[in-house]
Amino acid sequence: MSILYIVLLITGTIGNVCTCIVIVHNRYMHTATNFYLFSLAISDLLLLILGLPQELFLLWQKYPYIFGEFFCVVRGLSSETSTNASILTITAFTIERYVAICHPLKSHTMSQLPRAIKTILVIWAVSAICALP
Repeated sequence: MSILYIVLLITGTIGNVCTCIVIVHNRYMHTATNFYLFSLAISDLLLLILGLPQELFLLWQKYPYIFGEFFCVVRGLSSETSTNASILTITAFTIERYVAICHPLKSHTMSQLPRAIKTILVIWAVSAICALP
């Protein structure tokens, strides 16, 4: 199980970082669809970097928990926030694709970059609020 977690951590981190770099550095990739994918990559990175190393350590040593209460709370908040953001981003992305496919004449007005950015910001705000204890 440890080897699987390590492989998942390495490949997931490399893949999501590459996705973010490609979208940021290529101006023609600045579309609503790619910004949703960028948000999804960020939420996956957050979960991978803040959650998976602790999970891996807990496989090796369950007791005592050496990271302290602060890291326990941060891990819980970050994993809940990123999970909520992933789900809501996929939902928003699906709605955006539905409009583009089923209502192509409306998609030019509804699927604009400023609207996608506002939607993503709302998604992250709602995700963080819902993750609070």
